Amino acid sequence: MDRNLQFLAPLNGINEKRLRYFYTVMMFGSMRKAADILNIEQSAMSRQIQLFESELKINLFKRKGRHIIPTEAAYLVLEYFKENKNRENELFDSLT
Repeated sequence: MDRNLQFLAPLNGINEKRLRYFYTVMMFGSMRKAADILNIEQSAMSRQIQLFESELKINLFKRKGRHIIPTEAAYLVLEYFKENKNRENELFDSLT
């Protein structure tokens, strides 16, 4: 069974690609590293994170020069993402 079923979007109405980009930034601590991992330009990564913040109407990162520092909201979104991924995995496990 396809593990990427569209009906299992992690956040209602939120762009799943942007959520995945956000997750990668959080895991690697850098937009440059996340962009390299996902094989996209750093400017594209930065833009997608800005759009994600606009969608959520919150700042996910504090920017200090070339560094980013996750906000408390970023950790809440990260936890939500992880919980939903766990639920998705449990669903697929129960279907197989």
